[in-house]
Amino acid sequence: SELHRNRAPIVATPGSVDALLKGLRETDDGIRTTAAFALAKLTEREPGNAEAIAHHPGSLVDLAGCIAKGSKRARGNAAVCVCHLTEGRHEVAAMVVATEGAVRALADAATAPVEYPPIEDPIPAYHDVTSQAVADMEKAEWLVKMRDQGRQTEDVEAAEDARRSCAFAIASLGACKGPSLREIQRICRVRGVLTALTW
Repeated sequence: SELHRNRAPIVATPGSVDALLKGLRETDDGIRTTAAFALAKLTEREPGNAEAIAHHPGSLVDLAGCIAKGSKRARGNAAVCVCHLTEGRHEVAAMVVATEGAVRALADAATAPVEYPPIEDPIPAYHDVTSQAVADMEKAEWLVKMRDQGRQTEDVEAAEDARRSCAFAIASLGACKGPSLREIQRICRVRGVLTALTW
């Protein structure tokens, strides 16, 4: 699925989507993470695939379950897939909102705490930084310091990526052409949504 031309044939292969969705339900996190990554790849810039997977029975429930129970990387990959499914598709966004626990899972994952390992210079206090550009620059410098000190940064970066992807997925639910005020209000009433968006 890294090759664009292979994505439609993979989705069209009988049983392929069912197998990947089954992977999202696995307890083995390696399988779950890889299945979510494959689904995100297959729907990237592929409107036909996105439509097919979005309307596949149980797909949104399985993606929501992966976001709720998966590791940082699994959550991030599944959230990216949700973004691809809802891109410009109000009908699919409404289906996600109507899927029990989906928005709550995204909100919880988008506001999940990140455990930063101790280093000589602590991470900047983002709540004191008014400019997002400055915050991003200081965070990048902090990660460089961590690497220089031989610290593991993969888990921190995966956690940050997962939070960002989940927040973006929430935003995409209301960004589609056509959502009603009632639908947007329904999204915003879910605990953690406004916190995720303001972060």
